[in-house]
Amino acid sequence: MSADEMRRPDGEHSSDVVLKNKRLVDSYGHDVLLQAIFENVPECVKVFDPDGNFLVMNRAGLEMIEVDSFEEVQGTPAKYCVAPEYRPALEALLKRVMKGECGSVHYEILGKKGGRRSADTRALPLSDASGEITGILAITRDTTIEQDAEKAIQASLARLRRMVEELPVSAICIEGERVFFNRAAEKLLGYSATSVTTVQQCFDSLFRDRAPKMRGMFESARNERTTVSKELELVCKDGNKKIVEIAVYNDAHGEVWVIHDVTERKRAEEAVRQRERQLSTLLSNLPGAAYRCKNDRNWTLEFISEGCRAITGYSPAELIANTPSIGTILAAGEEERVWEEVQSSIEKLQSFQLVYRIRHRDGSEHSIWEKGRGVYDADGNIEAIEGFMTDITEMERMKQELLQSERLAAMGRMFSVLAHESRNALQRIQSGVEMLKFEFDKASESYEDLRRIAGAREDLQRLYNEMRSFAGPMNLQRSDCDLSEIWKKAWMHLEPLWHPREVVLNDCDSEVDSVLNVDAFRIEQVFRNLFENALGACPDPVRLDMTCRESQIEGRPAIGVVLRDNGPGITDEQKSKIFEPFYTTKHNGTGLGMAIAKRIVEAHQGTIEVRDPEGGGAEFVLTIPRILL
Repeated sequence: MSADEMRRPDGEHSSDVVLKNKRLVDSYGHDVLLQAIFENVPECVKVFDPDGNFLVMNRAGLEMIEVDSFEEVQGTPAKYCVAPEYRPALEALLKRVMKGECGSVHYEILGKKGGRRSADTRALPLSDASGEITGILAITRDTTIEQDAEKAIQASLARLRRMVEELPVSAICIEGERVFFNRAAEKLLGYSATSVTTVQQCFDSLFRDRAPKMRGMFESARNERTTVSKELELVCKDGNKKIVEIAVYNDAHGEVWVIHDVTERKRAEEAVRQRERQLSTLLSNLPGAAYRCKNDRNWTLEFISEGCRAITGYSPAELIANTPSIGTILAAGEEERVWEEVQSSIEKLQSFQLVYRIRHRDGSEHSIWEKGRGVYDADGNIEAIEGFMTDITEMERMKQELLQSERLAAMGRMFSVLAHESRNALQRIQSGVEMLKFEFDKASESYEDLRRIAGAREDLQRLYNEMRSFAGPMNLQRSDCDLSEIWKKAWMHLEPLWHPREVVLNDCDSEVDSVLNVDAFRIEQVFRNLFENALGACPDPVRLDMTCRESQIEGRPAIGVVLRDNGPGITDEQKSKIFEPFYTTKHNGTGLGMAIAKRIVEAHQGTIEVRDPEGGGAEFVLTIPRILL
């Protein structure tokens, strides 16, 4: 700031003003200033000698003790201006101060004119230059108005308490910073009306760690003059917690909390919810679905558990809404049989148990086991059906596999006996045929008969080999092999079958890594069977397309190989039976080729399936995982 800026409007510089004021203070002197302060402060300022007699007192003090001049009390003991019941406390304070301590005391002043005032006094020692205590300085504040206000508050609280005390419910009354618990609240929460007397104590006791947050919420409602009704958790004196409904009524003077204990009701509700959760968890984890339905043709559902998703592919909401109904997803031919069996049991008041097939959402067919019974009214009329259903498709598959294993085991035992008895006979037939060929001319009928005998022996030998491959144990000799090389090798080994015909094999180029850890000999058998079937089914010109692509099996990376032909295709019956042992459409087939192929693929943890592609022909899809478990 510049010198010009520091000048006052009258031209006087600000620094000149400071010096002028300082001279003025010095001219009065510090004693004058202290005297001015002493006489004009609103508190009573006084000095006692070591015996507690008045030495000095200001004008405010004279007014408190109701005297016109200090001479009236000069040299007299201060205790005579104090009500008798407070004198011992004042004398004790003065003694402590003379020992060098500071302290405070509350008492009532007796005025010379009969007045009585409440006062708070703060006293401290006065020392001379040598440090010796020579007197006592005391400052007294008139608290009469505060005390009267406090008495009025207490009287108001007393009236409010009397009203609240008569309430038949728990109530907490708040006026300003004071709190009162009625008897019902004391009994409910365990706190006495004398142990919790302030708002902060109330919040700290009832809400503990949540006290700041809860106080803010209540104060916000009070400022907005809104009635609060909330369900809260209160902490009792013994540490137990109560769930209560609090209705808070407030006005400009205070508020009342009306408290209803809902702990038992909440516990009962929670117990119900817990039972419902347990039931829901139980139903959700059942290996199937519990249900309740009407006794109609659609089996209209009133309830079905979440397990229906795994069984049918549809959600509970969809099935309950009959989109679709249970009746419409029953497999063809099952509707009437299921209806009749259930109705028969209902008429006899018996439970029912049945197995039937349904169409899953994904189009597959699943086997379902169900057990249930009717629910009847007092007159014996059917109201509903309750029961449980579960998917036994996998169980049925395992049952069939077990039966198949047992059949294979029996075939293996039979084959062992057959092999032992027939091997030598077949060898003798082969030797005899070879010897007799030298006895007959190749153009003779006898030579032709020998050729047919040799062919029959070869058929028996081939059946023997296929039986051994099908019924024997599947011990894989795995190594890293390129699938494309394996099918090319299988194709070349079948050259005698396709060379004289008009046949094209399209080996589609692919960037897919076709190297897998497999038994090359066994996989070649699979491809050889697939090629033989295609060549046998397709008239010339034959077109075979091989495709290799990335795929998955049960979430695991896999390779999919597709063989598609341009033949007449395959019927639904053939698709359902093509992998069954001894099923064949060839006049000289054994019916074991595709069954053996399926066993080999499944031994590699893969799948093989047949499809009807668009454009005709048949399509076989072979899927093998990249990593075997």
